[in-house]
Amino acid sequence: MSKFVILLLTCALLATQFYWGLRRKKWFGAILPTCFLGILGTESLLERSFAPLAIAAPCVAALLVVWIIGYSRAAGYEQEKLNQMKAKDLP
Repeated sequence: MSKFVILLLTCALLATQFYWGLRRKKWFGAILPTCFLGILGTESLLERSFAPLAIAAPCVAALLVVWIIGYSRAAGYEQEKLNQMKAKDLP
């Protein structure tokens, strides 16, 4: 696979994770990290090696960080909108 395709896939995964972080339901952000751990954990068991899990740890950590960033931005946006609505109600 060319490096460009790998870069595009990585960007697509991170963008998807960020988008799911913007959703109100928290469990959407757990889908990709769980899939990564499941796939690479299974591969680790089949190979009887911890190398795939060593590769998975930074990937899952990056996905979780991106999800937390998206979730905190969504919470901040909701709070800002709530404050605007309260300001309009108070004459």
